Amino acid sequence: MPRISSRKITVECTLKRSVFVSQSFQPVLGRSHLGMNVNKVITPVPPLDLTGQYATIETDVSAAVLKVLASGQYINGPVVESFTEQFAQYVGSQHCVVCNSGTDALYLALRSLNIGAGD
Repeated sequence: MPRISSRKITVECTLKRSVFVSQSFQPVLGRSHLGMNVNKVITPVPPLDLTGQYATIETDVSAAVLKVLASGQYINGPVVESFTEQFAQYVGSQHCVVCNSGTDALYLALRSLNIGAGD
């Protein structure tokens, strides 16, 4: 186990045969921010640079964003309705729920599985 200090470290956590790498964090009493024992210091994985990918779709993305801005219908407008229908069809579901943030999406997913405080 690494020594506890004020330096930032990164840990490797193994869960169901998959390896997840957390971002740097301040260790507290030898435990990670996930409540797991700190067991190994590793090199952080750099974030993915999406600049090149965006360059290939910039025209389409800009046109779609400008269309929504010009309509003034940012919430539950026809573009959102079209997206939910197409996404539900793509994943083979009858329904699709859109959220304003990834946090809300995670919250709804956890609630749908009856996972709450203390779990």
